[in-house]
Amino acid sequence: MLAVGRHERHAEGAVLVREGSEASRLYLILRGELAARRAGVEIERHVAGDLVDRGPLLEALPARATLRARTDAEVLVFSGKDLRRLCLRKPRLGVRLLARLNRRLHGRVDPAA
Repeated sequence: MLAVGRHERHAEGAVLVREGSEASRLYLILRGELAARRAGVEIERHVAGDLVDRGPLLEALPARATLRARTDAEVLVFSGKDLRRLCLRKPRLGVRLLARLNRRLHGRVDPAA
């Protein structure tokens, strides 16, 4: 995955994705913290090691929340297109990625999870 992702550094307060903008990216946090805000209210915090998506990965649809750096942060960014290519080349990795994203989705739908 590292060969496909684009390395980015963001200063504290920088906006990575704005709510309502086109979003089809996945972020792997290498260092620092990110926060998701919807209508100005913080709804999630993310730390190093987390995978963060702000919109459908396989379609270009509006982001459901703004993603902002809570601290100085480094991330790897994967576009939906890059992820599709990677999954076709390495199906096992694709299955593992889907399983991880499925667990995240389940936690959003079932807060007790």
